[in-house]
Amino acid sequence: MLKNKYVLICWLVVFFAGFSFAASEGDLNKPDTVKVESIPEVGSNQSFVVSVTAFTDRALRAFLIPLTFHSKDNPDIACDSIKWSKWVLEANPTIEGTSIDTVNSKLKMGAFWLDKGLPQGDETLARIYFHTGPKWKKGKGLVIDTTVYYPPSIGVSLEFVEEKEAEKEAQSFKPVFVKGYIGPVSK
Repeated sequence: MLKNKYVLICWLVVFFAGFSFAASEGDLNKPDTVKVESIPEVGSNQSFVVSVTAFTDRALRAFLIPLTFHSKDNPDIACDSIKWSKWVLEANPTIEGTSIDTVNSKLKMGAFWLDKGLPQGDETLARIYFHTGPKWKKGKGLVIDTTVYYPPSIGVSLEFVEEKEAEKEAQSFKPVFVKGYIGPVSK
């Protein structure tokens, strides 16, 4: 009976030690994700800020996030500006940019690194500044969703790029995307 207790204790020690080592390498079961904040109540002639957050378990060499915020039922909204977070700016991107298409209610954010990249983390990427006009309907809302952004020659979609350590080559993939809602929108 005493031998069985020692065997059980040894297995428990090994079992829990495995969790502590795995936790230090990042959560491999959590997918890379981009999430747009929801603002449940917005009135007319109101300014507000929407945060875009990201989770990545490895450093990113680049990312591109095109978004759309159009609603034919409630079109009186405009994007004023996009501000990068401290997380992005302190990583010192080689190239970074934002673009706002007010006519088509679209925007895109992107950054690229030649050296270290954006460190792994679960933080705010950017804050998007919006305002509504006098014709904004408080009882209606809209969805901020990912889209394909069409410049003249190619379409751009949601993309993360990370470097595989062993091969030293870049790999692009689509992270999980969580939509944001402005005002009362049925999900």
